[in-house]
Order: sequence, then structure tokens, then C-alpha cells
Amino acid sequence: MLQLDFINVGYGDSILVQSFSQERTFRMLVDCGDGRPVVNLPGQRKISTLEFLQKRDIRELDLLILTHMHKDHIGGFAAVADTVAICEVWTGYLPEESLFRIYLSEAGKLPKENERILKPMYRVFQTLNQLREKGVPVRLMRGENRFSFSDLGFELIVTSAGETLFQTQNQAFEAISNGIGSDSLPFNIHSVMNDSSLRIRLCYGMQSVELPGDFCAAAWLESAIRPCTLLKLPHHGHADSMTEALFSQLSPAVTVISVSDDRVDDCPAKAVVDLIRRNGSELLFTGHAPEDFSETDGHESVRVMLNQDSIYWEV
Repeated sequence: MLQLDFINVGYGDSILVQSFSQERTFRMLVDCGDGRPVVNLPGQRKISTLEFLQKRDIRELDLLILTHMHKDHIGGFAAVADTVAICEVWTGYLPEESLFRIYLSEAGKLPKENERILKPMYRVFQTLNQLREKGVPVRLMRGENRFSFSDLGFELIVTSAGETLFQTQNQAFEAISNGIGSDSLPFNIHSVMNDSSLRIRLCYGMQSVELPGDFCAAAWLESAIRPCTLLKLPHHGHADSMTEALFSQLSPAVTVISVSDDRVDDCPAKAVVDLIRRNGSELLFTGHAPEDFSETDGHESVRVMLNQDSIYWEV
């Protein structure tokens, strides 16, 4: 059996994947939330990734994957790595020390938006170095990578952004690290970061799970699209996360949106929520559904369980 917990970290992503067999238990964490102290309003049950793991006495992860470098995906990485044993790390981007030369020597002098991007990346850089010193393998994922876990009955397919987008992101990071304002770049740096997300496909018997980070619909439509059983909606359900054409090709039985229920903007976008419901997919939210803010519906995670020929969930 496979068990996926889409952790209610608020606005961010953190997904715990566990496989239970007679031989062993396998645990994989995809992203770590933003790492900020959790503040819950009445009825909310947001929780940090680390606290979620600690409450379940999870002391070791076989694999941790960082899809991309936005804080709401990597901000909690250091806290997890400081407390939980990690056997291996896969990432879509490896920060280099040279990227932080000006950031460290002239702290506070870079544009605020530049520092907002670079600060969590620097913490990731430090944490990855500490893990390497302990002998933990850290792998940069490029292209399409297939990994068979035959003893557990599943396969992981991890796909990175194309080379052109990868180089564009590198150029963007170098520019902002040298003090060039992100609004002066000839593209939206946050869109580039989102579309540089690793896309993870988990195949288990007749079931398949898509965990695409923040990889948005326009970029996905240019890639190979395969139907899936379970979809973690990219980019928290923003308007750019899904189109009718893409959703009809993916055709998931269940869709999960990882999003905070105290946002005041159109996130998840009503048009996207309507699209999913119109197409008959079961729609689950890590926070409250947009139309439901009762004090009894909060949960720490959306849990989805898969057998090789069936799927069920609980919230």
C-alpha cells in the first residue's frame, strides 16, 4: 500500500509518501513548506513539516526531494534536516557558493525581492553542504530519470525542466545575486522558477500519481502528458495552474490543492476549482474548501491511500 499525506503547511507544499510492505517501510518527503512559525486561526490546523513528522515519530526519511527554490517549498528544509535523518536528497537546482558572495558581503543592500529569493536558497546551500559532510548523497536531477523500487512495487519518474529553461533560471539567479532587480529582467523570475520544478510521477500497479511542484499548465502542455489517478494541482490552484485541455488529458480521479485557507486573493482560483469539479474529479484541499470555513473541518493533512487497483482518502 502507498500512503500520501499532503501536509497542511498553509500556502506551500510538503508531501509525505510512505510505502508499507512486509519487507520494509519506505518514506519519501517531497518539499518542506515555508518553515515559518505556524499561526492558526479558529478552525485551522496548519502544521509545519517538522512537527508533522515528529508527531508521528518519523525519525528517518529514505529520500527527500526539493522540486524548486521557492521558499514555500524549501523554507522548512533546514529544520527537517537538522532533526530527521535523511538518506538521500534529489533536487532540481544546486546553489553554488559564488551565488551568495554579494548577498553575504552586502546584506541589506540588495533589492528586497532579491533577498527574499536568495535568503532561503542560501539556507538550502548551507544545509546541503552539512548533509554532504555527513556522507548523504545529493543528486541534481536533469532530464527524465526512472527509478524502480521493485521490492515495493512502484516506479518513480522524475523529470526536470528543459535545458533552455534551466539556463534561463541560472542566468536569473546570477543577475539578482549581482544586484540586478528582479523587475528589470526580461522575464518573470517567479514564473521561471515555477516552471523549473521537478515533476514527479509515481506508478504503482494500475495507479499513477502526479506531483508537479509549481509547474504550470502552459509549460506542461508542451511536455508529454499521461493520464493519472491522483493529481497534486500545480502552483496551489492559481489561475495559471490548469486548463481545460490539460485537465482532460490528465483525467485524475482525485485532485489535491495545497493552499492556505486564509488567503484573500483568488487562490485557489474559482475558475480552476469550477473546472475540476465540472470534470468530475474528487477535489480535496489541505486547508478548508474556499466556500467552507466552519470550525470543525480543519485537518493536519489530506491522506490518500492507494492499493494497486484502488484509491481512497480521508481528511
